[in-house]
Amino acid sequence: MKMRLSTVKVCAAYVFCLLVGVMFLPASGRAQDQQSPAKWLDVTIVHVKAGQQAQFEDLVKNLAAATTKTKSTPFMVYQVVRGTPGTFHIVTERQNLAELDNPPPPPMKPEEMANVMNRLLPTLDSGHAFIARNFPQDTTQGEGDAQAKLVMLRTVRVAFNREADFIKWVETDVMPII
Repeated sequence: MKMRLSTVKVCAAYVFCLLVGVMFLPASGRAQDQQSPAKWLDVTIVHVKAGQQAQFEDLVKNLAAATTKTKSTPFMVYQVVRGTPGTFHIVTERQNLAELDNPPPPPMKPEEMANVMNRLLPTLDSGHAFIARNFPQDTTQGEGDAQAKLVMLRTVRVAFNREADFIKWVETDVMPII
């Protein structure tokens, strides 16, 4: 029984670490004929305990390396540099939400994953996860590298059933003047 509970903890912790939007929740009536389809994003925002940031970063680097080595779904980590110190956004792109029905196996052997999680979780003060949507056609990007070194992230909450109005306003009134 102890092994099962440990495995559940490891799997839950792994999913928690991978779940980490960018702008707003999708409108249910969003047109499907866009040039660039909107991507789903798992977003986890974690707050690292004071003095634990270096250990957190090392452990996340180990997870990222293992994820790359096993060709698992990659994730991106963004650190807040203006605002609440010790805050990180862990973002995983998804083509569709069906990917969440069958989570991928951990990128390490179960005992290695348990060791990493047992060291990672105590570094966290708190966190929360949500699913968001990224609309590339409504995003402003700087010149140069495709992988940005600095990202300015703005989250907007839109009133229920007003998503389509908000998206239309962004696309017709905001984007043309940027």
